Amino acid sequence: MTPQAQLDRFIDKFSPDVAKLGRAAIARMRKFLPAAQVLVYDNYNALAVGFGPTDRSTDIVFSIAFYPRWVSLFFAKGVGLPDPHKRLQGSGNLVRHVVLTEISVLDDPQIRELMQQARARSGASLQTGTRTYRHQVDLGAAAATPHTNKNQSEVSIMSAVNIWAVLVAAVSSFALGGLWYSPVLFYKAWNREAGRGENPEKSKHPGRVFGIAFVFSLIAAWVFASWIGPHPQLNDALVKGLAVGAGFVAASFGINYQFANRSFLMWAIDGGYHTLQFVIFALVLSLWP
Repeated sequence: MTPQAQLDRFIDKFSPDVAKLGRAAIARMRKFLPAAQVLVYDNYNALAVGFGPTDRSTDIVFSIAFYPRWVSLFFAKGVGLPDPHKRLQGSGNLVRHVVLTEISVLDDPQIRELMQQARARSGASLQTGTRTYRHQVDLGAAAATPHTNKNQSEVSIMSAVNIWAVLVAAVSSFALGGLWYSPVLFYKAWNREAGRGENPEKSKHPGRVFGIAFVFSLIAAWVFASWIGPHPQLNDALVKGLAVGAGFVAASFGINYQFANRSFLMWAIDGGYHTLQFVIFALVLSLWP
């Protein structure tokens, strides 16, 4: 199979709209960088098509990344590019990106100026000379770990986490906790199983307790969002939410509760809450506009 056929096979895994947009973006980049070599990495985060002067990933200047619902243009060394209009996204040490909502984004004068600056800053001949275009396609186990340094790892989804969606997810799960452990639901049962009686005295430091609990909820939402990526599909996010809540958190609680001689009912209450917590995370993060 030729490298182009391999690339086509990878692209065909995406929806028709994403595949069409990604192919158009690759064609535009080939015209913009006629002498560039092309490196293709099919990994668990995205299909990345990089453009650089050599076959070394550390020399990549741009890349087109395919995700399940969108395509992005990455600037491998985007930090420091003059960006008065704040078009570049990301917060890592090196990489920045632009989401391509449509192919015309690449014709936007502001984006075009950023591309020209990045090309000029690379110091490499990407426009003239003998074209040495080829694909470097990693398959199998190696595909999950493209040859990048840690500063380039922003090609992963972590850089695109939406902080507002994470914040709303954390607040929503915190509100669920307020209801879940209230007298309306499991307040008496949980306190009874915890050996505190059905109507224990109120904590002397509720503010501190709630504050620390919210911080942990925020951390959990952030990590979950980093794992499922921005704009995840609803079904995929829900499955992952159930897997984390029931398969990781609740199951781990089950181990600890056995050795702590805690009751099955208490485990069911706590495990049920955290399962729903991650389902809420999945709903908020997947439905966020």
